[in-house]
Amino acid sequence: MAIEREFIKECLKNGDIRPYESSLIEKLRNLYYEGLPLSIVLNSKYCCRTWCHHMAFQLSRGMDDFKLIRGNINIYPIEEEPNHSWVEKNGFVYDTTDGFCWKKEIYDKYFQAVPMEIYDQDSWMNLDFYQKELEKTKTELDDIDILLMLEFIELLEIEDPSINYYTLLEEIRIFRENKKLTKRLSKEIVEEYKRMVFQMMDESQKKSKEKEKSKKS
Repeated sequence: MAIEREFIKECLKNGDIRPYESSLIEKLRNLYYEGLPLSIVLNSKYCCRTWCHHMAFQLSRGMDDFKLIRGNINIYPIEEEPNHSWVEKNGFVYDTTDGFCWKKEIYDKYFQAVPMEIYDQDSWMNLDFYQKELEKTKTELDDIDILLMLEFIELLEIEDPSINYYTLLEEIRIFRENKKLTKRLSKEIVEEYKRMVFQMMDESQKKSKEKEKSKKS
């Protein structure tokens, strides 16, 4: 998210925002998405960026008594409504795009949040989107795929560290240790994978823009 740095510093100082709590991270560590623990996926901004509707649901899997909100916020264009998703619990907003837990009144005021759809744990489960998303939690990957994804995430984070950089590295370390993933792939393989992923993302964005253009014409 494009948020003023000074505003973030002030919020951190006042306790208006904070990282995800350790008890939530521990729960996410035992929940999977596309073969990786959610504690890794949800601490990586590259896994979450532009995937707020998907990731908000995934984050809620580690919670009870939450509200999952789909609505509009002011830093994204309203080309399609709702333009964002987030999770609310105990007066806080959990936003997977920036990886922060915000005091609700601060979040609502700063982002001019407008809720459009509100779900709880039961009503969310009745949606087709929920069922499709749940399928991704069952995906099993072989070791080479997992290694490639882990090293790809590490590479991107080293190039541009997120606010949850150290938490992410610790979760990767724990996962590697638990799975006994000691092997490392070559830098060339990881760089080539990065090139392919970015190329696919570019092509996907082009198709999406062309689709939107055709709708408007």
